[in-house]
Amino acid sequence: MKFKSIILIIALAAAIFGAFPAAAEEYDIENEIAVQSSGLAFRGFEYAELTNNTVEITGYIGYDEAVQIPSEIGGKAVAYIGQNAFKSCNTIKRVMFPKTVTAIGKWAFSGCYALEHLDFSDNSTLSSISGYAFAGCPRLRAVTLPDSLLTIGEGAFSGCGILSSVLVPDSVLSIGEGAFYSCPKLTILCEKDSAAQDYAVTNSIRCVTAELSKKTISGDVDEDGAVTSSDAVTLLRCSAGMETVSRKIMKFADIDGDGSLTATDALLILRLSAGL
Repeated sequence: MKFKSIILIIALAAAIFGAFPAAAEEYDIENEIAVQSSGLAFRGFEYAELTNNTVEITGYIGYDEAVQIPSEIGGKAVAYIGQNAFKSCNTIKRVMFPKTVTAIGKWAFSGCYALEHLDFSDNSTLSSISGYAFAGCPRLRAVTLPDSLLTIGEGAFSGCGILSSVLVPDSVLSIGEGAFYSCPKLTILCEKDSAAQDYAVTNSIRCVTAELSKKTISGDVDEDGAVTSSDAVTLLRCSAGMETVSRKIMKFADIDGDGSLTATDALLILRLSAGL
């Protein structure tokens, strides 16, 4: 009888709380993508495989001065540099990022005392540099950020004492508080009327501006040099929040001049593309 009572209690608990708790699913903290497997290693890189069929670099146990981040591991694209992945790796002088990397996590390269150079691929897809990613890198002198970049997190380059120039593309829409704090020698290179210029002015940072390097045609939202129906489609996606355009290009996409991107602008672009 006593044994049957225990069985009934277990059955009741299972009915209320679920049979038996499964192991908690592990997630990449910053990207909120479930981790499929972790604790893996490849040529000095520690990494995790994510459920979106990509790889996140989670650590580095090598001693190279020049580190080439692999574009893929095991047939899966390396898309993320994880939080603290290279923190305080004091042998690294140069890091080369492949086009596959879309995000660099918090504190990823912070405290890399010898780090001098960051090389981003010409066709980079990097969209986000998280908070303090390169903080406290005292030998970092100049950085050219890729045209794909959208956000720079708080304190991202803070404490880089001899950082003299950062080229911030017009694609950047958001720069976090203190992103370049304690960089007394810094000059921000950017385009006029950009988020980077606003940030520099607000934070009393020396800024050198320039116009777009290529002539932009009114209505040429995708910057391919012509006004076509694809520009109207891109603009509709932007108005729905599915894509973004730089503030500079927005001036050429806002055809009716009302300060916003709407279906009306898309219709006007269609008319332009048809020569009406």
